[in-house]
Amino acid sequence: MKKSILTDLQTELVSFSKVWSYKPNKVISDWDGNYCEVISGKQKYIRPTDKSYDFTFELLPNNPLGLSLDSIGIYIIYDEISCVYVGLTEGNIDQRFDAHISKLTAKNKHHHPKKWREYVKIRYEKKGEKFYDLEEFKIGFYKLSQFFKYLEGQNNKALVEDMETLVYYGLRLNNKDRFLNHVPSIGNKKCRNKWKQFFG
Repeated sequence: MKKSILTDLQTELVSFSKVWSYKPNKVISDWDGNYCEVISGKQKYIRPTDKSYDFTFELLPNNPLGLSLDSIGIYIIYDEISCVYVGLTEGNIDQRFDAHISKLTAKNKHHHPKKWREYVKIRYEKKGEKFYDLEEFKIGFYKLSQFFKYLEGQNNKALVEDMETLVYYGLRLNNKDRFLNHVPSIGNKKCRNKWKQFFG
């Protein structure tokens, strides 16, 4: 079964701009590369210091991945080296990518976890004035129906969580150290133990 799963994990990757229409309100970044603590209500967040940057984005109709706002499944984000993120969508792909784009381009919104901050600081130093250009990223998508035969669960939520964990540990075989995911947030403990043991 492992060979079959690894074959199914080989999927088409599409340039970011072929899936999303993304427009930053600046051409050149003037962010200083720093983050600060923000208190909102009873919550504390770590966010970039630049408060003037913003962007608009929209999922392109008829995109090559067949992604829609109602899509259910697992998406993956690759940079020029390897996969950096495995994500789950249950009809909320726009909300997920609002957070991802915010983190990758240092928008003062959402919480920016440590792994993302470290990755983005390196990206900022490397990209310089082209920091807002997201063309080095590619996206892939796995439909729930593609992996149904491997999964356990009584409803879509349970199945997608199981699938997210399968995809994460399957792709992790070839790039263990580059994922930006917070592992405890992937699937659930039972799924993580099962697929981690399965892939070894």
